[in-house]
Amino acid sequence: MIIYTKKEDCCGCGACVVSCSQNAIFMKQDEEGFLYPKINQSLCKNCNKCQTVCPIKHSDMQQSRSQFYGARALDQNIRERSSSGGIFSLLANYVLKRNGSVFAAGFDENMNVVHKEIWKVQDLDSVRRSKYVQSVTGNIFQDILHKLSAGSWVLFTGTPCQTEALRLYLNKPYARLILADLICYGASSPGIWKSYIHYLEKQHDQKILDYYFRDKRNHDNGHMVSWKTKKEEKICSLYSDPYSRMYFQNLTIRPSCYQCQYCKPHRNSDFTLGDFWGIEKIRPNIDDGMGTSLVIVHTTKGKQIWEEIRKQCLIFECQEKDALQPRLQTPTKRPWKRELFMQAYKWLPFSFIMKKFKY
Repeated sequence: MIIYTKKEDCCGCGACVVSCSQNAIFMKQDEEGFLYPKINQSLCKNCNKCQTVCPIKHSDMQQSRSQFYGARALDQNIRERSSSGGIFSLLANYVLKRNGSVFAAGFDENMNVVHKEIWKVQDLDSVRRSKYVQSVTGNIFQDILHKLSAGSWVLFTGTPCQTEALRLYLNKPYARLILADLICYGASSPGIWKSYIHYLEKQHDQKILDYYFRDKRNHDNGHMVSWKTKKEEKICSLYSDPYSRMYFQNLTIRPSCYQCQYCKPHRNSDFTLGDFWGIEKIRPNIDDGMGTSLVIVHTTKGKQIWEEIRKQCLIFECQEKDALQPRLQTPTKRPWKRELFMQAYKWLPFSFIMKKFKY
């Protein structure tokens, strides 16, 4: 069995691994720091299950009658703790109040970005805010199946390919499953992220305990980056942070993301969430620098849940054309110098790369 022939054909979701009944597939990190599936051919039974759950091989989107909104939570505390308008937190609270589980990306004890389960409101902070790193899903899909089979409510949020991979893995609808995918710029290398954290820890001789990719303390819609150790906190502009500069120059993004098939407004999820780009032009009276979410509601279930939580928001309905930011139309472009950058990452000390991207 061959899962993919070129790296552009694998998004690293891990659905093939957890779908294999023979435990023949495992994930291995490549020289760019991304995880790819490998097959132990001696265990493979050629059942083709790994092919049926692949979100790149099966990327057809239903043309739903989606509804488009700008929204922000009325609870100021939620907005301050969120990268955008706090709508993820409202969906999470909806599920947690029903004794359900929330599965989303957060840091582990070593600052790796992993999908984790949350079942207490007080733990929500660990999965709030944007993480500009591809998360490791591990056995999360199996855990979600067990929860749903037991009748529990589940909210899953992730990149569009991760969300569609989960839907394909489950292979049937569940009334108590809420799927909320994200407007995704592209999945950045976990290996490069880890190298950056090691670099910071070596430079400051302290362990990094938390990292905010979108710090909103200046009321600038999150254009600051901050990180914490036990002894200090550092803050800088998003545009001077070395890791962010590498990411937004499109250098650290996974090969499959440059030809992403999910850069469209209509999807199979219940919700699509992201920043509302251009809010200052469409509704300048709402833009207070603390973030406004774009909420796209796709399904009947999503619309029913939205009706229940919208009373906790300041919202306005908008047209599809008002919501069409770049990553809802086309994938991030692959820069010509990406190969040079990755060769440098592979062969040169990471401190050399930092000198090139540090103001």
